[in-house]
Amino acid sequence: MIFFETERLTARSNMLLNEGELCEGVIPEVESLEVSLSDRYRMEYQLSNSFVFFDKNRIDVPICYISYFKKRDIYELHWETLEQFKKQGYMTEALTAFAKWMKENTEKEVLWALIDSNNVPSLKTAQKCGFRKTEDNISGTSWYKLVLEYELDVIKEVF
Repeated sequence: MIFFETERLTARSNMLLNEGELCEGVIPEVESLEVSLSDRYRMEYQLSNSFVFFDKNRIDVPICYISYFKKRDIYELHWETLEQFKKQGYMTEALTAFAKWMKENTEKEVLWALIDSNNVPSLKTAQKCGFRKTEDNISGTSWYKLVLEYELDVIKEVF
């Protein structure tokens, strides 16, 4: 299990790190995450490919997640904050920590996110964390990328 912390959060993932490559893990048992998640959450977001961020002081309280999976021949990020924790800066903290962890532990040079043009909260979070818009190629969405080699160094430390 991969584990790291931020100021307010504890991240856990059943993904595997193999020779600098983050690989799909095994689908975890709910008990292995020490929390009861709804079937919808487990099925839709494939926890085998996710980092789940919990309250650092209460490991039974999931706050947000970041999924990392291969789609359209590249590895993309998808993130979401559970409703009761939105607009509190949790995803900015989680995404910044995830990018830092990726830079230090994998050989990835770029992180990608495909964001719906109407998803203003995700657009703002991506921009706060250093992602830059690259192109529009799927109707209603835009590609955003974070280059881990240099852009991460200018991200405001939030943890």
